[in-house]
Amino acid sequence: MTARRQWIVATGVLAAVAAALAIGVRTLRDGFTQVTVGSRAPDFRAVTLDSAPQVRTLSAYAGHVTVLNVWATYCAPCRVEMPSLQRLYDEYRDKGLRVVAVTVDAPGMESAIRDFASEPRCPSSAAVYRAGVI
Repeated sequence: MTARRQWIVATGVLAAVAAALAIGVRTLRDGFTQVTVGSRAPDFRAVTLDSAPQVRTLSAYAGHVTVLNVWATYCAPCRVEMPSLQRLYDEYRDKGLRVVAVTVDAPGMESAIRDFASEPRCPSSAAVYRAGVI
């Protein structure tokens, strides 16, 4: 392949990547909300793993300092941080702290999620939600 042909191919690939990126940004723009200090956190709806599942929203925790923790059963750092969240909750729960733990595990993992959430390391105030609903 000649140098000129290589430049043409490289330019074409670069143009295709740029076009895909532009389309992706335009398509997903409304799916992301920028959260900054002082801004309202975006609300969500999720379902608990209780025997009688309940719908919960972040707005239900309004008026409380709330730690929103996103985790997964397969995430090693998530497992490591849970005891720290429990200690934080133990220290500040009487002052209104709430810890909401939201799993991103795949649907069908409810048993593993329940097992993980029932271990002592998971914050006792955590509301654990079924995957795929946020």
